[in-house]
Amino acid sequence: MAAFRPLLFYCAAFLLAGSAHAQRKFDFARDSFAFANDTLWAYSIDAQGNLHIRQRARPPEYSRRCFVLCRAAIEFYRFVRFDPGSPKLSDAEYLRRIRHVCRIPVWFPPREHVVIPGYADLRSFSKAYQRVLEQELGNWWPSYFRVGNWRMALPFPRIWQKKLANQLAARLDKGAIQAVFMTSFRPLNHCVIAYDYKRTPGGIRFQVYDPNTSKAPSTLTFDRESSSFLFGRTTYFNGGAVNCFEAYVAPWK
Repeated sequence: MAAFRPLLFYCAAFLLAGSAHAQRKFDFARDSFAFANDTLWAYSIDAQGNLHIRQRARPPEYSRRCFVLCRAAIEFYRFVRFDPGSPKLSDAEYLRRIRHVCRIPVWFPPREHVVIPGYADLRSFSKAYQRVLEQELGNWWPSYFRVGNWRMALPFPRIWQKKLANQLAARLDKGAIQAVFMTSFRPLNHCVIAYDYKRTPGGIRFQVYDPNTSKAPSTLTFDRESSSFLFGRTTYFNGGAVNCFEAYVAPWK
């Protein structure tokens, strides 16, 4: 039994760390990036509502990183404390702290926060250090080979989608936020962060951070009658039903 005591102590400390920090509510104006992910292809919707996809004349400068930005937004939300009243640091020190934050798995419980002095929030920090963050948050290609991606190829029974909607609401009630993989194969395979919700007569309306837009929140709705998720029209999707599952959860879940 004595041999297991260090392990038991570690597990208890791990769990207590997760409960010791009261996470404040996610605020789109503070906790989202000032820049957006771009799509590799050019999208347009005609007057009849048909979506057209074409190759761009020039490749976008920052694209295919919706998963990267969602993961990073969660890491900054959970593990960073901004301190606008303290003096700013050197570029080299900010770079070191960015790299440190990005090495923390998103499913770890909150711990001693990494402090970013001189800035009030992620929005202002990412505006000042956009190029550095774009270079350091991660490449696009690893997200194409995420182990969890296999789930998109399986059926999505409606009862599972209903269960997911209720799980997301319960998680948000506890003050957590959750990355959600939305898929319809073509043209949409995309990641967003659900951070708030409202129950309606027809279902649940989730407010989400869509990394493809930095201007305003988006909406992902669970329709009770069809037991389906619906994502609204955007510049890259003409709106409609999508299948959803959680992304960036602990490997053992």
